[in-house]
Amino acid sequence: MSKTDPIQPAQDFGQRADCAALDAQVTRVDGQPWFASIEARFGIPAAVFDPYYLVRPNTRRLHLVRRDHHPPAAPPAQIIGMSFLHTQMKYPKLSTAAAMEFGPHATQNRAQLTSAQADQFLRRASFILPAEQCGLCTGAGYMLAFVDEICLGVGLIRPAEPGQEIAEHGGVFASMIPQAWALLEDRSAFDTLLVKDENHSDLGSPRDH
Repeated sequence: MSKTDPIQPAQDFGQRADCAALDAQVTRVDGQPWFASIEARFGIPAAVFDPYYLVRPNTRRLHLVRRDHHPPAAPPAQIIGMSFLHTQMKYPKLSTAAAMEFGPHATQNRAQLTSAQADQFLRRASFILPAEQCGLCTGAGYMLAFVDEICLGVGLIRPAEPGQEIAEHGGVFASMIPQAWALLEDRSAFDTLLVKDENHSDLGSPRDH
């Protein structure tokens, strides 16, 4: 797949002819090669994306839009659809939002993190992922981070030593969480929201206003 796919003229990609309002604001593209690349890396079935059109709102990204979406003709939308792929990168990267939404369908290149690892991941850190957590890794590249069945986002896995098999030896896992979403260094995603020494005995009661 090329760094940026050729933008195709507006056309009906299968399920709906009434796309004038959508086509007036964004360019629909053939999703098949992009969905196939996601399936090849993560095992997310391409059929998962059947309810969506793939559109290109700018040269850097592809968005998903539900096929039954009818944007108003005016005022023009500031943004249409959910960020899906960053296509300006050497290898197109699944967006964090898309990873969170569709990641649970992945069957490979996914890793279960401990709470401590999840905090590191959410702080955009790089850390060693042991072999026992890399059993579903098929090789260097993008990998999805999970806590239970909750997908946290996308990271990049590479061998700790050149030539090593990641599934056998583990690897270095670098978080690709957006900077604006990063967890502060002194915080944990697993902190309780309750403040110590505060009396919470009445949390189940309605608040007085």
